Amino acid sequence: MEYFEILNWSVFTTVVGLILFLELRLLRNTNKQGYYFTKRTLSLHTLLLVMISFCFAIFIYYTNNSKDALDFITCYFLEISLSVDNLFVFLLIFKFMKIKETNQHRVLFWGIIGAIILRLIFIYFGFSLTHKFDKIFYVFAIMLLYSGYRMISQNHSINQEVSDENGVRLINFISKIFRVSDDMSDNSFFIRNQKDKKIYVTHAFIALIIIEKADLLFAVESITAALSISDNFFVIFSANIFAIIVLRSVYSFTVILLERFKSLHYGLAAIFIFIGSKIILGLHGIHITNAISLASTIMMIIIPCLFDYTKKYYQK
Repeated sequence: MEYFEILNWSVFTTVVGLILFLELRLLRNTNKQGYYFTKRTLSLHTLLLVMISFCFAIFIYYTNNSKDALDFITCYFLEISLSVDNLFVFLLIFKFMKIKETNQHRVLFWGIIGAIILRLIFIYFGFSLTHKFDKIFYVFAIMLLYSGYRMISQNHSINQEVSDENGVRLINFISKIFRVSDDMSDNSFFIRNQKDKKIYVTHAFIALIIIEKADLLFAVESITAALSISDNFFVIFSANIFAIIVLRSVYSFTVILLERFKSLHYGLAAIFIFIGSKIILGLHGIHITNAISLASTIMMIIIPCLFDYTKKYYQK
C-alpha cells in the first residue's frame, strides 16, 4: 500500500472510531439520566457530523485528488438520499416491536456496526464482480430502474418493506433459536430470567435483527448506485459509512423532518431511475459527469420537499 492510501485508512478508522466511541458515551449518559435531546441540540449534532464529513472530503482532496473528493461528496449525498426512506422502515419496526424511544437509539447504534460490516462485504464483492464481468452493470441498472418503478407504483416503499405477517414470521423463527423474553421494559439485548436463571433475548435484540435484515436489502440498492459513481473502494466505503452515521445518530430528528414531506419518495424514485439510466448511457459511450449527478441528486430531493412545503403553505 502507498503512503497516502495507508494515511487515508488510518485517518478514516480513527475518525469513525472516535465518533462511535463518543456516540456510545452519549447514549449511555442520556439513558441513565432519561434525557431527551431538543430539536436545537439535534440540529447542532447533525450539523457537526455533516461538517466532519465535509472535512474528510477536503482531506481526500489533499491526499488523493479533486475527482476522488467530488466522488466522495456525490456518494455521500447519494447514500443519504437513498437511505432516508429506510428510516421510515425502522420507525415501523420499532412500533411493531413496541420499542420505547429511549431504547431506539441503542438499537440503531449497534445497527451501525452491522451496517459497516455489510457495506464492507457488499462493496468488496461489488468491485470483484465489476472487474471480472463488465456486463454486470446492465444488471445493476435494471435493479435500480425497477427499484424506482416499484417505489412509484407502491406509492411508498415502506408499505411493502415491513408487515405484521413478516414480523411475526421472523419472531417465530428467532423464538426457535433463542428464548425470547416478554419483558419490554429492559433496554438490554440479553437478560437473565430470575426464575430459571437462563439467558433470554429481548424485543430490542429482535428489532436489531429485523433492522439488519432490512439493511441487507437497502445495501444492495445503495452500493449498486455508488459503484456507478466511483471505482475507488475507499471513497465509496468511507462515504457510505459517514452517511450511515449521520442518519442513524440523528434518527429522531430526521424522522420528524421526513414525516412532513409526503412526496419525498417520488424524488427518491427519480434518483434510482436517474442512476440506472446513467449506467446504461455510460455503457453506450454517453457519460454524465459526477458533478451533474451530484446536482441532480440534490435537486431531486429539494423539489419534492419544496412542493410539500408550498402545498401546506397554501392550505393554511
